[in-house]
Amino acid sequence: MSREITVGIVDNDRFVLPSLKASIEELSDDMQVIWTTSDGGQAVANCLTA
Repeated sequence: MSREITVGIVDNDRFVLPSLKASIEELSDDMQVIWTTSDGGQAVANCLTA
C-alpha cells in the first residue's frame, strides 16, 4: 500500500527553493511538495491551513 507524502519547504534562500523542491520530488513518486517559501511567518501560516 502506497500513500502520498506531502511536503512544505521553508528556506531563507529563495533561489535554492526550486532545487530543493526538485530534489525532494525526485526521491520518490510518493512525495509531493505542496508549497515553498522563504518567509518563516508564511511557513507557519501554510502549516496551519488545510
